[in-house]
Amino acid sequence: MSEITSKVKKVGSEVIDKAGEMVELGKYKARISSQKSEIEKLQKQIGKYVYDLYKEENEGEFFDSEILDTCHAIDATYDEIAILENKIDMIKGE
Repeated sequence: MSEITSKVKKVGSEVIDKAGEMVELGKYKARISSQKSEIEKLQKQIGKYVYDLYKEENEGEFFDSEILDTCHAIDATYDEIAILENKIDMIKGE
């Protein structure tokens, strides 16, 4: 009987250890996810800053073509939004 009790205690201890490891891994994964979200937020801030500079600096004459192309795409998207908002206003009778 003591051999079975010993094995049960050993297995129970291993289960508890494994559960503790899983909790710790979960905490680390959550922190990694949080840090990745922070990086994305900061990258968006950089992007907004660059776009704002583009708008202030004579349509970005100092930027390379990739940044200019992206900024022009943003401008086109803003234009499309304005058109769609205008159509909404027309339908509403405003």
